[in-house]
Amino acid sequence: MDQKQTQTDERVLLQWQAKTAPSHFRGPRWYLLAGGFVVACAAYGILRGEWSFTIVMILVAGMYVLTHRSPDAEKKIAILEQGIVYEDEFTEWRFVKEFWMLQSPTYVELHMMLRKGRLHQEITIQTGDEDPHRIRAVLAKFIPERSGQGERLLDMIIRLCKL
Repeated sequence: MDQKQTQTDERVLLQWQAKTAPSHFRGPRWYLLAGGFVVACAAYGILRGEWSFTIVMILVAGMYVLTHRSPDAEKKIAILEQGIVYEDEFTEWRFVKEFWMLQSPTYVELHMMLRKGRLHQEITIQTGDEDPHRIRAVLAKFIPERSGQGERLLDMIIRLCKL
């Protein structure tokens, strides 16, 4: 069976739709601090004669504004007896390496590591209205859970800075 093939005739054990990243409230203070940071970095680049740094900072700020205008779209995931379907792409269990769940006060995130040849791809989706304990119990029947996995440093910085 092809890894990319979409399966619709298999028994669905769990299915839900949720965001892949948490929504952050960014008030006027956040925008003032972020804008001040970009202006300070650009001014530093100008004063030091590092024009490429100044241009990069302005482009990064512009790209951030363009990519964060609309809220994150919700993604669909289904856990089947033969594998998972994420955004209409079927992956057999033999290509799913492991899973782990990260819990915060406001949401729970499911992470799954997929094997694609020599490369690994990570699926991240919030559990939404689905019970995290139920998700864990179903997934544990098919793939191992990575124990002791915490939030990565870069993800923590992104969360704390509300990026």
